[in-house]
Amino acid sequence: MNESDELNGKRNIVDLITYFDSISCEIDAGKLRNTKANWTYINKNVCQKNSFKKICKSSKIIEELLNTEETYFQTLRHIIGSYIFYFKQELNENIFKTLEELGRHQVTFYVDLLDNRKDAEKIAQCFLKHKQLFYYYKIYISEMYDLFNTLSTKYKKLVEVRRKQLGDSFRLVDQLLTPFQRLTRYILILRKLLQQQTNSDNKILIESINYLESIATELNLSS
Repeated sequence: MNESDELNGKRNIVDLITYFDSISCEIDAGKLRNTKANWTYINKNVCQKNSFKKICKSSKIIEELLNTEETYFQTLRHIIGSYIFYFKQELNENIFKTLEELGRHQVTFYVDLLDNRKDAEKIAQCFLKHKQLFYYYKIYISEMYDLFNTLSTKYKKLVEVRRKQLGDSFRLVDQLLTPFQRLTRYILILRKLLQQQTNSDNKILIESINYLESIATELNLSS
């Protein structure tokens, strides 16, 4: 990697970290809090009526999706900001390129989920709309164990030094498993959401589940 490529790589990481932080600021400013307030209203006032039980269960499942998405979002932010940026400063090679791209697409996907949180079908549509994101999931998971092997052998000391600097209680390898875990979690959540639908036509939701399951099957994942 020449000096110009290295500089551009560092700039890209800084831009990505800034992108993550800008979304976090929007959430802290009330975007997600307002969502939780809406769910609280639904749970207290609507769910008391039997005819709305399935609607309420759907709302709770979407709440689960977004709450866990926020946690996952922050984990990716930590990996990118605390480890990938550090590695780019210390090394002359980019071993996290796929994860960088995944993180970049994950931000826009998360925003899309937030924007469509009131409608199960629109939530399902997000998964089909962001196929480029799941392309990177497929690439990342297929390369994941090679990355782990590189980190545990060639860069073992560097990883441990950085972990101690950060005071991380979780190993980097454990954190790097989260995209794999997230993909299988998406499938489980969408299946639960499908079970609660009252509409006879759930084509989009079924299509989104089948799409994610096809990726899992290709990667030999069980969900």
